[in-house]
Amino acid sequence: MKEITAAVVEDDDEAREKLCSFLKKLGEEENLLFQVSAFSSPIEFIETYKTQYQLLFFDIAMPEMTGMQLAHEIRKTDNRTALIFVTSLAQYAIESYDVGASNYILKPLSYPEFKMKVLKVVLALPDLEEDTLLILNKSGSYKVELSDILYCETSGHMLIYHTQQGEYPQRETMKEAEKKLEGKGFCRINSCYLVNLVHVASIDPKEAVLKNGTRLQISRPRHREVVEAFRKVRSQKLL
Repeated sequence: MKEITAAVVEDDDEAREKLCSFLKKLGEEENLLFQVSAFSSPIEFIETYKTQYQLLFFDIAMPEMTGMQLAHEIRKTDNRTALIFVTSLAQYAIESYDVGASNYILKPLSYPEFKMKVLKVVLALPDLEEDTLLILNKSGSYKVELSDILYCETSGHMLIYHTQQGEYPQRETMKEAEKKLEGKGFCRINSCYLVNLVHVASIDPKEAVLKNGTRLQISRPRHREVVEAFRKVRSQKLL
């Protein structure tokens, strides 16, 4: 049974409950397990958001922040999670695709239409097990998406994974990490750093400049290799 994490952001109690019940019904019919978190406030949702969901359902007409505004905020750090708008405002259908919406469902909700559109999105979801990394340390275990990792750094006998959500240390060597992340868009730029090229903005003669402004030194022997790897990722439109 495939497990899918989903969040429903809907200020109307009845609509929110109906969405959750539709997901439960769809799961029973299609042998899927939806782990659903429901939010009545977009502010409450965004304050706890850490790209932990595979599927998002946003209403558009909500107080405090519209679903479209919420989507724009989410897309600043997350271009990967599937997003479906569920709303009575048909005029936003075109704008919804500007934030990479996977689909658009109009109210009042109809289960046959809901099933058809949601199942199409679900079947296109990537296998997250291939795109995540399990990190173990004294604080616990953490499943981190590879796309969230900025770079890895050696520190004594530990390796620190610097991510968009924070730092996660783990006792392992750089060679072990390099082997795990081989073919995933990461590049060793010196003895201390393994960088996710998706997050690199530019390559200077001596440094890799990340999109968040972090500058990491590139060793002279590796510079040509780093530049070639960076250009390859850009040509694949991963940046």
